[in-house]
Amino acid sequence: MNQLAKKIRTVFSVKIRQIHLDLVLPEAPDVLLQSTADLDCRLLVYVAAYSKVKSFLSSNKEEFEKYIGVNCRMPLQLIHGFAKRLTEQNRSW
Repeated sequence: MNQLAKKIRTVFSVKIRQIHLDLVLPEAPDVLLQSTADLDCRLLVYVAAYSKVKSFLSSNKEEFEKYIGVNCRMPLQLIHGFAKRLTEQNRSW
């Protein structure tokens, strides 16, 4: 990941902030939004996903909470947080 960040910095002359965070945690969206509050960030790339290679019917409630948390709740909360930030700064999103 460090090598990729370095390459992106060099090629595109942009700032990269790596934030290592368990996206299943309920406080994860707030932590990520607070960790980027000082950046002029107008692009959010969310490439995280939770997935288990197994039968859908064999998943339990805890796994479904992880699926929903990482794949649904987290991206929606981040989109909302970044859109609100951009709107408050009078920027388009």
